[in-house]
Amino acid sequence: MKRRMLSLLLAFVMVLGMLPTIAFAAPAESSGVYQIGTAEDLLWFAQEVNGGNTAISAVLTADIDLSNVTNWPGIGSSDYRFSGSFDGQGHTVTFKNADWGLFGYVRGSEGAVATIKNVKTKGSINHSGIANEVAYTHLENCINGATVTA
Repeated sequence: MKRRMLSLLLAFVMVLGMLPTIAFAAPAESSGVYQIGTAEDLLWFAQEVNGGNTAISAVLTADIDLSNVTNWPGIGSSDYRFSGSFDGQGHTVTFKNADWGLFGYVRGSEGAVATIKNVKTKGSINHSGIANEVAYTHLENCINGATVTA
């Protein structure tokens, strides 16, 4: 009886140990495009781009509320500028006193223009609504509804 209880307890502890890995897994990818449906997914995407994986693409599958995120980095840094494709599919990203809007730095090239489309922002942001600095970028159907104080 004790062995069985010990076995069950160990199995339970192993399952609990796997939870953080599951909770922070990458968003679902379909045809090379990441499906972003939560604040955690969007944070993961920003960290991927800001870490050097700049040409990845994503679509929003839901409205995203970043009001509880205290240190939103923006997608794209001065060292690693976003150069992929981002389709908001008409969804809204909400901020509360964020330092950056949705994108920090975006830079495509003459042969491969970066794309940001169909996304809305709202809430309050300290610098920029949709993107802080862009070059070789196609912006389409992007609406900033956030209060920006620069």
